[in-house]
Amino acid sequence: MNIKYIFNSLANADDKTLERVQSVLQGEGHNLDSKQPLLLTKRQVQKLLNISRTTLWRMIKAGILTVIEIYPGMERISSDCIERLLNKHREGESK
Repeated sequence: MNIKYIFNSLANADDKTLERVQSVLQGEGHNLDSKQPLLLTKRQVQKLLNISRTTLWRMIKAGILTVIEIYPGMERISSDCIERLLNKHREGESK
């Protein structure tokens, strides 16, 4: 994954997405009482990260994101997986 692409995606993200990313970067993590779903559809992940379907597919194929198969044909990505990705990115920035 190209770090420049991640920065460009964040630069073009909407306010709600930026607020969510900021809360993750501040270490707030997932709150089970929140309205944020624990499992996200691929489309939701695309929207959250502001990435294309092709980029999402490549991230899954590269092992950056892990897909959970609920039953054949129904796949989800955990919000924890997204948070780990963003935390890993944050750790890389601080070095």
